[in-house]
Formats: sequence, C-alpha cells, structure tokens
Amino acid sequence: MDIEKELIEYNKLIDFCKDDLERAEYYFDQIKKQYISPDVITYSSIINACKYDLNLKKAEYYFDLMKNDNIEPNIITYNILLDLLKRVLM
Repeated sequence: MDIEKELIEYNKLIDFCKDDLERAEYYFDQIKKQYISPDVITYSSIINACKYDLNLKKAEYYFDLMKNDNIEPNIITYNILLDLLKRVLM
C-alpha cells in the first residue's frame, strides 16, 4: 500500500474513533511512527476526537503541532475548535 492510501486509511480510523480519544491518539501516533506526514484531515480528525472528549488542552496541543508541521488549518478545523470552545464554556 502506498503512503497516501495508508494516510487515508489512518484518517478514516481516527475519524471513526472520534468518541474514543485514547484510541484516536493511538492511530495518530502510528502515523508518526511510520514516518507518514499527517495532513489537515488527520489533524482535524484528532482535534474532533478532542472535542468529543471535551479536552481543550489536547485540542490546543494538536492545533499547535499542526502549525509546527506547517499544515494550514481549514474551515473545518476552525469549526471544530469553535464547537469545542462552545461546549467547554457551557
């Protein structure tokens, strides 16, 4: 399997695990261990898992990691972060 297809599969797994942050982080770590570069979908998916866990600190961590990896957040990423902030502040 080529790297692009592997990343797509990992992105699907992370998205599928959105209600289990620990498992989503496991798959995110597997991407890094295999020297595959996460993309905006990967980061948005892991931040979405943070949203479901109401874990603002980890969402900030992954958002900072995203910026450090020079991945430009998109509208989906920002919407997830805004929804998380709304949920945490309510």
